[in-house]
Amino acid sequence: MVNAPNAASVSEQEGVRNEFAWFKQDVVRRHPSQATTHQTHAAHSEGLGVVELVGGHHGEGEEDDGTGDLLAEGQARVRWFSRAASGKLVQGSPVIESTKNLELVERAMLHHDIVAHRDDPLGQSGFVSSVAVECSVRFTLSGKVINGVNARSLRPLHPLRPGVYAVHGKWLRKVEEA
Repeated sequence: MVNAPNAASVSEQEGVRNEFAWFKQDVVRRHPSQATTHQTHAAHSEGLGVVELVGGHHGEGEEDDGTGDLLAEGQARVRWFSRAASGKLVQGSPVIESTKNLELVERAMLHHDIVAHRDDPLGQSGFVSSVAVECSVRFTLSGKVINGVNARSLRPLHPLRPGVYAVHGKWLRKVEEA
């Protein structure tokens, strides 16, 4: 007879899965099935956001990042971004969201990050040995989108612009004018 997990272990694994479902720096959007009923969310219904803080994590420094925000499990502080009529990217103020209302768009994986399958976080683990990034490129004039473009084949039009960091020799500086 195969050992079936008991209710306690299933509940424990579900708790671990939920606890590690969201991480700082995850790129998210509002879940399409969530109606936009609150005024503060109206501007964010179409935009993307970056998770700044996740409630329920028990790691050192995860609960309080110096802002005084203590988030309950199932909450995340998200900084939403939207595009202005001029096409410029506009950064909004952080908003506390229920993680049930969020959908993951992208999660950064770096070399040597330790990972496990999302459906079995207590199961077999491994580490990231290679990362390939594919982009969706939208042409400014035509609006045409090409999916699956290897990021290695792209380069910035303006590699030096205000706010970008530049390295020269042993020093690092932030570009103020370009």
